[in-house]
Amino acid sequence: MKYKVPGFGIFVVIAIQIISSIGMTVFALAGSGAVAPRYERVLCEGVDEEVRFDILVEIPNLINSPNAISMRIMDPTVSEARSEVAFFEASLGYLNNDNGVIVGYVDSSNPATSRFGERVGGTTLGRLRSVMVSLDVDFDIQASPLKKYSGQVIYLKKSGEQLVQDLDCLRQR
Repeated sequence: MKYKVPGFGIFVVIAIQIISSIGMTVFALAGSGAVAPRYERVLCEGVDEEVRFDILVEIPNLINSPNAISMRIMDPTVSEARSEVAFFEASLGYLNNDNGVIVGYVDSSNPATSRFGERVGGTTLGRLRSVMVSLDVDFDIQASPLKKYSGQVIYLKKSGEQLVQDLDCLRQR
């Protein structure tokens, strides 16, 4: 395929051939208004003030839904240096997003969740299979980061029992 573009020479011809070989992907991305992802932190506290969650969320663009990247569970009743109960990372497979629910899997092979004696949600970490957090958070760009949102955490025990706790949440950009 030859393109004659007066005044631009061989550079334009080569660029057009490269773009043509790549296909319409370049044009689709440029025309879609693709936006770089932004990150927000959602901080939640149990209404009984015995647990805190720090969830890092990636908002890929205006079309895709938000994804939790990490979730940290903390005990605010102890010193800050010893407050971390568990840490879940999506990149390691211990954190999943399913229908708006963030699920952290407790696993003895994960050093960040293997402190089984830690107390959380009225039980110990060692008795839990997973921690599920459901957030009623609006990630609209215009939403006020000072607005409080509700949430709920369900601690699923290995025995099948579920412990439920309400959360108050705030966004931080």
